[in-house]
Amino acid sequence: MEIITVFEKIGQAFKILNLRLHGIIKKIYKGFKVKFRKVIWLLPFISLSIILGVWGWHASLDKYEPALLTIEVTIAIFAVNFSFLEYQFSPYRAVLRSISRIQIAASVTVLLIALAPLISLVFDKSWTPTIALVTIPILAYATVALTMVSRHEANPMTLINKMCSKQTINQFLCSYSKDAEILLDELNKMELTKPADMPTHEWNVRITPNPRLEDPFNILASLGLASIQSSDIYTFANTVTRMLEAIEWAGEKKRADGKVPGYKVDSVIALHSHQSLIRISVASFELDKSGTFATKYLEICALFVSNQSVRMRQTSNVVVGVMNTMIDVAKKLMQNGKTDSALIPVIVSRQSAQKGIDSLPTDVFLFEEHLSYLPNAIKSLGQEAIKLGNTDFLYRCLDSLSWLGCSTVKNNSHYIGLECLQGLIQLGRESRAANLECFWSHCSLLPADHAYERIYWMLTWVLSLAQDKRENWLDSISEALSRLSGTSKSVSIKISDNGKETLLVTDSGEPHSVTYNDNGRVRTMDYSDISFMKELKLY
Repeated sequence: MEIITVFEKIGQAFKILNLRLHGIIKKIYKGFKVKFRKVIWLLPFISLSIILGVWGWHASLDKYEPALLTIEVTIAIFAVNFSFLEYQFSPYRAVLRSISRIQIAASVTVLLIALAPLISLVFDKSWTPTIALVTIPILAYATVALTMVSRHEANPMTLINKMCSKQTINQFLCSYSKDAEILLDELNKMELTKPADMPTHEWNVRITPNPRLEDPFNILASLGLASIQSSDIYTFANTVTRMLEAIEWAGEKKRADGKVPGYKVDSVIALHSHQSLIRISVASFELDKSGTFATKYLEICALFVSNQSVRMRQTSNVVVGVMNTMIDVAKKLMQNGKTDSALIPVIVSRQSAQKGIDSLPTDVFLFEEHLSYLPNAIKSLGQEAIKLGNTDFLYRCLDSLSWLGCSTVKNNSHYIGLECLQGLIQLGRESRAANLECFWSHCSLLPADHAYERIYWMLTWVLSLAQDKRENWLDSISEALSRLSGTSKSVSIKISDNGKETLLVTDSGEPHSVTYNDNGRVRTMDYSDISFMKELKLY
């Protein structure tokens, strides 16, 4: 058995080695193909230079010397000028801080080639015409080559890969964290207030350091805006993808405590990166009324959130921030009638919450409690649908909350289940107050009735739980049904004569109200009043 295991390991090692070699060979082949194509383009010009050089060596060209020198210098000047026009006419010229070093180096090289015949005048004048003949075809190729270089340097994908690479972003984060530490230290030295005298909304840092010129987050945000204005959805998609990657990289790196606590520096960096993402999300619907870019933004963010959910990171500050931008974009799409695309955050919210329920991690602090923001996101979009009178979209939100709610009962995830019940109650009550009807012409029920129906779906799954886990669910669902209907209801489990358990919902017919005593201030909430819209925490 040990010999077989050794052979298996050797086989696996050879397999891995074979895959790596295959990848290296593939990269070399691709690079060779690109270089070979460039050489093919250069061959005619080199051949012409050799032919002219051989012919000019034996010919008398003194009388053509002024013309040849003029042609040389003219080609070189036009080559450099035409290459700079690529920058001028680039739709991303606002993002280009300056001409790249590669472009400057290439332009200087072309000018030096053009000056070669003039330099030869110092050493041996007889060589000047021949050198001019040899370099004219090379300068002609340089005209094309310079244009290709400038086009490459002005390409937004080049900007993303060079100015917004992981290495560049990490370098920026190091320098920016130092700026943040200096700023926070200065604020602490001012001693405007003592910590004991600060209200809770002042605990978070809301001031960021002055921006840096080579800020990759700002560059990405500017690229996103420019890509929308130039209708370049390919660049927009790659920009949003890199922005999300950059935000993830920034969130993964935790700063050590120095003059100020490291978590405060982290919060400043998170705020700065999130502000850049907001610029892109807002521009996606403000600069493009068709909804194409806003939809693409939601699609890319949905993929990002899904990937993070697989790694059980859906409760991280990074994902929460991305989800918040998705909700804002979806609401704008709903207002413009693009409801199909607006469903994307509803779908990804339910799926991410479902993933968290099915694979509840034990090493993440308060994971289940923090996961409750996802059903709240669905509720928020449902409330927007009610404002717009879109009962079709509202129905999808009710469905998502109910399906997720049923899963919470099956898995006994009571905290998230309460949020699903809370969403169904509030959407039902608000739709009833707005006098909305069901969107389907074959249905006579009201949206509030559909909400009640879906709370009952959750109730049916209580029987699948163990006896000691049912009571909390029965109490919560009884309160949910009472708040939604406006009359006091109680849910109990009865055992029939044949020993089968059945659910019994008893309606007292009395108006349902809840009295709260908050530090001696007593208030009674009357849920039988359909105009009462206050949303109170369900327990």
